[in-house]
Amino acid sequence: MKSTHKKITWHTYAALGGLTAIILLVLVVPYSGLFQANLQQTTQLHGSSACQKLDVVTLPQNPIPANTSAVIALETTPQDFAGTFTYEASSGNLNDEQGNAGSYIESSSKKVDYSGGDDGTSITIQAKGQGNEQCLVTIPVIKTSTVACASLKIISNPSPLPPDQSAAFTVIPAPDNFQGTYLFQADSGSFQMQGADTAANGNNTKTLVTKSTNVLYNGGKSGEKIVVKALGTNNNSCIATLSITK
Repeated sequence: MKSTHKKITWHTYAALGGLTAIILLVLVVPYSGLFQANLQQTTQLHGSSACQKLDVVTLPQNPIPANTSAVIALETTPQDFAGTFTYEASSGNLNDEQGNAGSYIESSSKKVDYSGGDDGTSITIQAKGQGNEQCLVTIPVIKTSTVACASLKIISNPSPLPPDQSAAFTVIPAPDNFQGTYLFQADSGSFQMQGADTAANGNNTKTLVTKSTNVLYNGGKSGEKIVVKALGTNNNSCIATLSITK
């Protein structure tokens, strides 16, 4: 029987050469500048993984009063940073309400509860990961004034307080040496601390926590009330209300 032998033509060599070139391209391109540029573009589309800045807001106040419950809220730059944080308290207890509790926790939550801190201690918060070393903040825990608020009065200008208008509030505590923190609440409208930037955190809101006794307000509706409370376990009777009238 006569055997059949296929002749290898130049077309075959060309095909083999093209396949070899493709294999070499696959091996080389991942290490090229083109691949790196594509990787950088993909990273930009999905947001930066590095934390550039870390700010903290604490309620009722910063520094945190000793032996007082507080809420700690983090603000990151960029805002979409979704990494993990370490929360470490030299005294007291932290809780992210996601199963992590204790004096030291690791959590992706940007809001945690805190309680039981001793005077002179602190809370340190750090964004984990390489490149996040500058995302670090420390919150002091201090002993506050032991003077309790016995009563509270709020005065508005103009008075009586008209609806849909701007007004200035002055809070007068008794005794007059009370130096605590106040909670302002309204059904509608917004509070603003005098001289504050309207875009600043804690302004133009229906709920304001501040140590200031002078607050601006606008936009309330007729029949609603403004409520002011002195925060703290010893200040439960320190509350005042102001009605908005036509």
